[in-house]
Amino acid sequence: MTRTKSHSKLIHRFPALMAGLFLISLLSACGQGDGTDDQQSKVEAEAAKQATQPVGKLKVNKAEDSVEKLLALSSFQPAAKKAKVLFELPVWEKTPAEIDASATAAMAAGDKQLDAIAALSVEASNFTNTIAALDDASYPVLNVSDRIDVIRETSQDKAMRDKALEASKKIQAWYVAAGFREDVYKTVSAYAETKPELQGEDALLLKDTLRDYRRNGMALPKEKRQQLKELKTELNNMSLEFATNI
Repeated sequence: MTRTKSHSKLIHRFPALMAGLFLISLLSACGQGDGTDDQQSKVEAEAAKQATQPVGKLKVNKAEDSVEKLLALSSFQPAAKKAKVLFELPVWEKTPAEIDASATAAMAAGDKQLDAIAALSVEASNFTNTIAALDDASYPVLNVSDRIDVIRETSQDKAMRDKALEASKKIQAWYVAAGFREDVYKTVSAYAETKPELQGEDALLLKDTLRDYRRNGMALPKEKRQQLKELKTELNNMSLEFATNI
């Protein structure tokens, strides 16, 4: 047997081996000092039996799910669906060009959603197409940004790290610009002034959205807002440089 196959076999049997070791430690501790060797022998026999079981037959919980089933992405989907969460494996960018393309496409998708919100009239505005849509607009950008952050901090390829840093700066600038879009703010503000009857999370999201706009200085004169925007962009870039070089 080659070293690779042996290593792979050991990895697949690791859960069983750990279960056996845990059982030995637990029962050995319980029987410590009673002077009986029979109990220790029984524990070791049970541990050995567990360690030789195929991984697919291990009973890891009351539902008797296999380790493979628990590790399968599909096994988490029912819970994700119940929580209204999109659960999927990331598709990683493998070249600097792919990083640039992903970031550009994500920001364009976000801008398209923001443009749609800005174009709404007061009469046409509702929670779904205004507040919820504003929250959703950042998702494609956030999704790409998370992957790029990992590449920036872990890739062994300097060209990939450099491109990821460049893309991260563009994305951070996009976030700042999106938060300062006056046309989108006007739509959100006009909708809020209609005093919609919202409950629970919806009411909280509207409240937090208006709070964020206030923190972005939307109530300030345009000149002051521009100054704040420039400072936030500079701060984000400094934070990225620090995180990259720490």
